[in-house]
Amino acid sequence: MRRPAPFLLTLLAVGGLAFANGGHEPPSWGWAALGLAWTAAAAVVLRDVREISRLALAALAALAGLVAWAALSASWSLSVPLSVLDAQRLLVPLAALAAFVALRAGAGALAGVAAAATLASAWNLLTRAGASSDLGADALPLGYGNGVAILAGIGLLLALGLARERRGWLLACVPLAAVLLVTDSRGTLLAVAAGAAATAALRGPYARLAFPAVLAAGACALGVAGVAQSNERSAYWRVAVEGAAERPLLGSGAGTWVRIWLAERDEALLARDAHGLYVETLSELGPVGLALVLAALLAPLLAAARARERPFVPAAAGAYAAFVLHAGVDWDLELTAIPVAGLACGAFLLGAAGGRTVRVPRGAALAGLAAVALLAAAGLPGNSFVSASARALRSGDPAAAERRAETASRLAPWSAEARRLRGEAQRALGDPVAAAASFREGLELDAGDVELWLALARVESGEGRRRALERARRLNPLGVAG
Repeated sequence: MRRPAPFLLTLLAVGGLAFANGGHEPPSWGWAALGLAWTAAAAVVLRDVREISRLALAALAALAGLVAWAALSASWSLSVPLSVLDAQRLLVPLAALAAFVALRAGAGALAGVAAAATLASAWNLLTRAGASSDLGADALPLGYGNGVAILAGIGLLLALGLARERRGWLLACVPLAAVLLVTDSRGTLLAVAAGAAATAALRGPYARLAFPAVLAAGACALGVAGVAQSNERSAYWRVAVEGAAERPLLGSGAGTWVRIWLAERDEALLARDAHGLYVETLSELGPVGLALVLAALLAPLLAAARARERPFVPAAAGAYAAFVLHAGVDWDLELTAIPVAGLACGAFLLGAAGGRTVRVPRGAALAGLAAVALLAAAGLPGNSFVSASARALRSGDPAAAERRAETASRLAPWSAEARRLRGEAQRALGDPVAAAASFREGLELDAGDVELWLALARVESGEGRRRALERARRLNPLGVAG
């Protein structure tokens, strides 16, 4: 913990995303990926980082492949705009792992994650005490209660490990443990318990056998608990599995599980994600996508088994295992603060393991990081204007909403949402003809968008309205009145 750079990077990255609604909104993805990519590039230049372990290179290559596969899936996707957005979001974990590996994240990186989790947990407890639960205070600052809980769980496992050297970290355990208890997230408690068991296994005499056994048992327990304790989650998984069976080779396209859910669900439950990274990836990106996810996430666990006798490795491995297991039963990757926290632990494990290295040419490393930065920068302006338009519409300023949506349409030509917002603003301004034209323009980009069909029905009449409602009903049978 002597070097301040890794501590500051993880504190700012995890804390910044956590307090930006968990890093759930597209503008936060752009800023985070851009900042992390340039941090990695600066480390490559200033620290002359050229040697990288084979496991770290494999994890980075798998994440880069996942981004590329998600972007490529737009060519066969049920929704091109959703797949483009999902590929943009996946830039964040790729840039994060690259930055942490380039900075050779040590124990300081773990301390930064623990500190960010402690701040988020303390904020959650304060807002719970000062506001009624119907205001959503129990989910702040990430905007999702289970997300707050798993971030606190990762922080707790790290703080307990760091306390073996500095007892002051025991104070951080108070708000972290309190959040775990008050959120009453059974899946998170199971994941954290499995992480604690993984930490204990690595410290025991039979680590080579006990560690993978604990991980396997934890995965089974979480899977069984996810189905047994949540009818909703079992329904989400069933639809995801059925979607994978219908499109076994390529999947439905990145980010499109929600479209399958609306069309195939048996009850009118609202959900945008399958609450399970691995089953959702199989449904959306097929076996190739799932293999890339597993390759990226399993590499640090292999490193942990090799480096189990190094300081802080058992604690980092336990925190990382909790993240990997919990991602299988919830939508952690959509709250980008959580994968950034988890991958900071993963990068520490990859660095601690050492082993054979590969010499990466500086030019190649910088070219790859520049590509990530450019892709993040390309999506940032359009996504920012989409968010600004939505805010203006909510605040009752349709004129400003229309201007910003028009700008967003130019900056993000793939965005059907920009056209929908422009149409809603035009409707609020009393111009249904222009609104209908905007909605139709959005449908040309995404003919499977139920909200666009319903919006078109609100400004159409007669046969046009009937056709729009009928199309919406086919896409969402339980959500559109007959």
